Order: sequence, then structure tokens, then C-alpha cells
Amino acid sequence: QLCVDARLPGQYGGVEGCAVVIDAEGSWSDAGGVDRLWSMASALVDHVKSSALRKIEANKAKEIANGGDNTKTTTISEQLVPTWFTPEYILDGIHIFRVHDLASQTCTLYNLPQFLHEQDEKGKPVKILVIDSLAFHYRVASSINSGNKGNFLSTTTSLTRMAAFLQELASEFDLAVVAV
Repeated sequence: QLCVDARLPGQYGGVEGCAVVIDAEGSWSDAGGVDRLWSMASALVDHVKSSALRKIEANKAKEIANGGDNTKTTTISEQLVPTWFTPEYILDGIHIFRVHDLASQTCTLYNLPQFLHEQDEKGKPVKILVIDSLAFHYRVASSINSGNKGNFLSTTTSLTRMAAFLQELASEFDLAVVAV
């Protein structure tokens, strides 16, 4: 929902940005995840359009009550109901990176600044980064190496470094980071 809401235009109180998802568990990349995103995007579009139509109707009523005609209503309608705001538009700004192991997750995260700069240059700034789940591949690796006590310290150190990196990323690019 946060990723879909990040696409909300500024005129509706949104941040009008893109979203990046690091999908470690595969729940965003499978058919169920895509269907869920489509459903949420469609619901947001419907909500924005119905809200805009309510404003149009209120303006029509006000004009008629004041003895005017509704010639301005067409202009108001064009301003309040953006034809470009579609589920496709919303989903086009949600970038999902599927990572299959700890190495690809780490590599993807540490290469994000380049992607974020490119998006900024295109005028499509990323406003939210979701990592689902940050610890998934660490848990898998630790279950394989469960007899190694040094692995726990290594995991803790890696996660601490990752948290510091994500804080720097959030600050540098003015984006929210949600680590599941």
C-alpha cells in the first residue's frame, strides 16, 4: 500500500514519487503479489476519481445556487480528473528487484544509489524503499550453518552495517525506508 500511495500526485496530497522494492521472499514477484498491487492501484485510482467528481458536483451546485451557469465546470473537470492517473501509471513507478540469495541482496542494495540518481535525473524520484525481508537470506544462511557460533556475530555485524547504509541512503535521497 505504501508503494502505491507513493505514486499519488501532489495535488491530492501525495509525494508523486516512485517506489523500489527489494523482494527477498518472492511474494511481490509472484502472480499473487502482482494481482494485489493491481488491485490496490485500481482502488486508489477509483478513489481519486470519485473524490474529484464529488468536488465537481459541489462546484456545479455552488454555481447554480449563485445563479451562474456551469461553463466553468468543464475546466474544473479537466483539472480535477487527471486522465493520466491510471493503474498502469502507478505500477510503472514501482520497481521490484527480486533477489534470490544474500549476495544478490547485498549487491542490489549497495548499487541502489546509482539507480536512485538515474531516477532523479529522469524527474522520477524514488520516495520509498521497501525491503521484504531484510533478514530472510540471513536466516536461511544461519540455518545452513547453525553449528557455527561465529556466524551469529557476522550476521549481526552485517545487519548493523546494512542499517547504517540504509539510514545514509534515506538521508541522501530524501526517501522513506521500510525494512520488513
